[in-house]
Amino acid sequence: MSFVYAINDALFSILSDTKIVLDENLVGQWNTEDERHLVKQFGLMKSVIVSPKMVICYAGNNIDNAAELLRKVKNSSCNLDEIISAAFEIHSTSGKDAIEFIIAYGDSVRRELVSIKDHQIYRNCKEAWLGSFEAYKEFRRLESEISTDDVKGKKSITYTDDGKFVEEDIDENIIRSYKKEECFSKVVYSGCDSSVGGMPVRIRWMEYEDTFQYMEGIIAVSSNWLQILKPGDSIEFLQGADKGSFCCNVYQSSRNYCCYVYENECGIVFTDDVVYDLGLEGMKFPKLFKIDKKSFDEIAKQNGAHSSIGFQ
Repeated sequence: MSFVYAINDALFSILSDTKIVLDENLVGQWNTEDERHLVKQFGLMKSVIVSPKMVICYAGNNIDNAAELLRKVKNSSCNLDEIISAAFEIHSTSGKDAIEFIIAYGDSVRRELVSIKDHQIYRNCKEAWLGSFEAYKEFRRLESEISTDDVKGKKSITYTDDGKFVEEDIDENIIRSYKKEECFSKVVYSGCDSSVGGMPVRIRWMEYEDTFQYMEGIIAVSSNWLQILKPGDSIEFLQGADKGSFCCNVYQSSRNYCCYVYENECGIVFTDDVVYDLGLEGMKFPKLFKIDKKSFDEIAKQNGAHSSIGFQ
């Protein structure tokens, strides 16, 4: 089903998972079994930056309907109202739970979040969500646990051009938005709904650059395997891929989503330059590169991405 959450408040953020549940009876529609396996393993991008100023998100049981909208947008110069109309037509003429959309738009003058679900168009939303109701309930439960102490009195330290450190208060609404992003990630990893999972993907509107971007970060997942320690031994938080631990570097990008998994020495680019299933043309499929991190940095650069994280 998927889970997508977006907020247009102190931050303009769009969050989504990547897991795709494939119909095991439709093996013949894929180009190769290896490509099908890649999608099953890594999923698809459910929040797609279609232009510097627009993101289209989808959730539902018939993702070919989402691909239809993405193809229309890619092959036309439609404005926001026309894209909303096209999305609503696809949604309203599809079956129950077939497809829902969120459209995020930003420019130097305005920001708008649009939700298309339940046969309605909701414009100028402060927040919106799509997909699994179980995942949404868990998200709300975690959000309710954010306390005043979690968001109050937080400060940032800035290094100025004249070599001084300046301490400044951080707006509580911004901290609360960060905490909501943390709640979303916990939901994706929680297993509260078997149709939700994979990686949490973050997109933000970059106000001073007038563009949406996939946000850089490190995803570190530790395992729960038993460790027997002798006096003086250290706990291993990352015990290796064979025990379910991994560390993933996500790149900052305004075009394609790029990440590198250190344990497996592989980079992944989610791109619409490859198509594994003609019915899903327009989607961003995972493309795998078995190379070292430095070499993958160059590939990421070609895909509009960069990383300031220097792990080797």
